[in-house]
Amino acid sequence: LKTNTPKDRFWLKLTNSSSVSFGTNLIAYLPNTTMGYDNGYDGLFIHDSQTSIYTVTENKDLVIQARSSFINTDVFPLCFKTNTANTYTITLQQVEGLFQTGQVVYLRDNLTGVVHNLSGDAYTFASEVGTYTTRFDILYQNTLSNNQVEFSENNVIVYKNDNFIH
Repeated sequence: LKTNTPKDRFWLKLTNSSSVSFGTNLIAYLPNTTMGYDNGYDGLFIHDSQTSIYTVTENKDLVIQARSSFINTDVFPLCFKTNTANTYTITLQQVEGLFQTGQVVYLRDNLTGVVHNLSGDAYTFASEVGTYTTRFDILYQNTLSNNQVEFSENNVIVYKNDNFIH
């Protein structure tokens, strides 16, 4: 991405339990690109690796995805494929722009229900052989952590049923 516009971008790296790297993926937010496929900005994934992570836009598999100007409500799938059952790790390898100054990158594992802060540390998961186009999402807000319940005498109910207190 050779441009003079602000560079709000990050790289994701995939490794296995033996620390074998399966390459990196770039996600960049640039004001002169769209959420669709942008020739010259987006990089096609040629499926030269049996194990990888990638994104999809307009039915095109990408290892570089340029997206329009950043908004923190953006959510998009991160696809994963492997021909070897193993334990894998997704790492936020490098950050620039707003991702360097505090914007957190979260990974949601839709299989386990975990929302993980990639800005804090890497995410490790086990996988069987397969292609998973809906297992992971990248997001920038952890919606699960925003709803803290406050307990008071008005919103807690205690009752006894079958000799158990609930």
